[in-house]
Amino acid sequence: MSEETENLAFRLAFREEGSLWACYIARSDNMDDATPISTISMNLVKELPSAKRAFMEMNQIVLDSLVMVVFGTPISHWGDPKSAPEHERSKNGNE
Repeated sequence: MSEETENLAFRLAFREEGSLWACYIARSDNMDDATPISTISMNLVKELPSAKRAFMEMNQIVLDSLVMVVFGTPISHWGDPKSAPEHERSKNGNE
């Protein structure tokens, strides 16, 4: 990974929004100007752990592809998932 991509300050953020689980590309420290990528039914995410994992992996592939196009190098390491900070958590789509 190049130094340029090593210090990118963004992440994938997953948020429950009513009946959907949404994925965004967001800044590493907040959700300001986050860009939505995709959604999946919350029922699938809750009932099928394999669907949740596949959805997360698919979005990693999308972001990795974008980084490859823009910077010419893939993301070499994905950190472990972390819970969203309390100030970022949606209230089940009722913010």
